[in-house]
Amino acid sequence: MQLPPGWAEDHLSEFIQDSFKNTFASFVQKKQEFNLLLKVHSVFRGICGNIDDFRDPFAPNFLHRSHSSFIASCRLSMSGQVAETFPILRSCLEYALYSLHINENPTLSKDWVRRHKNEESHKKSRQSFSHRNVMKTLLARDITLHNNISRLYQRTIDYGGHPNERAASSSYEWRQEGDTRFVRNQLLHSDSAALDHALITSAQIGLGSLLVFELIFNERFDILDLRETIESLKGALWKNR
Repeated sequence: MQLPPGWAEDHLSEFIQDSFKNTFASFVQKKQEFNLLLKVHSVFRGICGNIDDFRDPFAPNFLHRSHSSFIASCRLSMSGQVAETFPILRSCLEYALYSLHINENPTLSKDWVRRHKNEESHKKSRQSFSHRNVMKTLLARDITLHNNISRLYQRTIDYGGHPNERAASSSYEWRQEGDTRFVRNQLLHSDSAALDHALITSAQIGLGSLLVFELIFNERFDILDLRETIESLKGALWKNR
């Protein structure tokens, strides 16, 4: 690859270059984790390319957005931007949850599209799509999946979806020298428990989102023969959730 003149000669492009190098390193050194991410991506690709005639116009769009968020989480986690991975993973899950919520309650589609019409519509849309309400919809369909998704969703909040303690503490170190305390903040993780955690969580949440979409596209998953791969991923990922 021929780099453009001036690339990595300023602080921003240098950081992006370092994150790119980390991505290569993760591809080589974290092969098991990468292969799990690749399998999840393959299932997303399989279903995303075969739903053009689905009766619910929202579900295909939300599926593609969830897939895009999953890919973004792969890119961020592999680059070592650990804390920044989790807000994207939260988005990945929420697209799946919102899709199911509308699919089970079709009249809510009006609240969705009218969100920015006026202040009253904005308030109503936020109420309709509160986390509590969308999780109630999942609970009514599959209690086991609901429990798994609840734990994974809370993890996205704890590790970066909100600026919580675990999101910050996973990327800094304290050091005391006499009366002076030093703080070292790490923007890129190369090989650490935090990196492994971000990689495996990306795969778990990608799978979790697919399992929510499976409730919507049940027959299509059967037709495309995706269940064997999904069951294999559940065996590899659910036990480590």
